[in-house]
Amino acid sequence: IVEGMATSGKSSLINRITELMSASQVQLFSESETHIPIMDKPHDLHIDFFKSLLTSATQKNRELTIFDRFHITQAFRANADIAQYSDIENLLSEHESRVVYLKVDEFAIADRVKLATEHRDKKWGEYVSTKGSNFSEIADYYINQQNSQLRLLAQSKLHSSVFNTTDHNYEAIAKTIFKDWYSQN
Repeated sequence: IVEGMATSGKSSLINRITELMSASQVQLFSESETHIPIMDKPHDLHIDFFKSLLTSATQKNRELTIFDRFHITQAFRANADIAQYSDIENLLSEHESRVVYLKVDEFAIADRVKLATEHRDKKWGEYVSTKGSNFSEIADYYINQQNSQLRLLAQSKLHSSVFNTTDHNYEAIAKTIFKDWYSQN
């Protein structure tokens, strides 16, 4: 599971990990499958959604399944405690799931968001603008999100690693994750 705030580099990291493996070995569930369908839904609907997603993921025989966001993001959005996702954590534990959290230094967040609005599609920029009236307020929102998600992650029973992506070092992080994953399997 790859978690992190917007612009933390989740897609870049996932692309690097996928490049290190054969495409037939990797099953990817993008945020359009893991996050967007339930983004504005009540917490009680998240549990069944994630159970269904996990059932779908385990039906294919792939060496690695990557989820771009999962229950940590949804717990933040629903202002829920990680304990409310204990059924999901138990299911994830059965599959030796790991969470990779991408952290950005707070001083860099406003610039990252501003640059992303210049390079991503207009719809993404419109979405981000709902988080504040200027880049400072938007950065404050994402700083809060990151801090909240890190607190949730600290309460999780899943194995996790936090990587700082302020310097965009996705290649090195991907190699570390890849090496760690294979050394554990």
